[in-house]
Amino acid sequence: MPRKGNLTIRTSGVVITTPHDGGPVLIQDCVQCCHCQGHRIYVPGSKTKWGWCLACAGVHCATEACAKCVPWEKELEAIEAGKTPEQMPVKIAVPRTVGE
Repeated sequence: MPRKGNLTIRTSGVVITTPHDGGPVLIQDCVQCCHCQGHRIYVPGSKTKWGWCLACAGVHCATEACAKCVPWEKELEAIEAGKTPEQMPVKIAVPRTVGE
């Protein structure tokens, strides 16, 4: 796994580029954002900024839109309901109390 500073970035897949002019085939690692599901090519040593979401336990692309944690599944549920993610109810799991 590639390392960037103290953060280990697990790549999500590869991008295979085949040029039309018959040049060399490029195979590059890519990382998927845990918030917008966008894929970005990972280049070790580049100045690309990545963020780590503690709630999702995943890498995000550190853009303004992805800085706030809205998991992709919650975003899809909001789109299906015709609402914004902020209008959706919050779901939490609560353990049963003893004696029920």
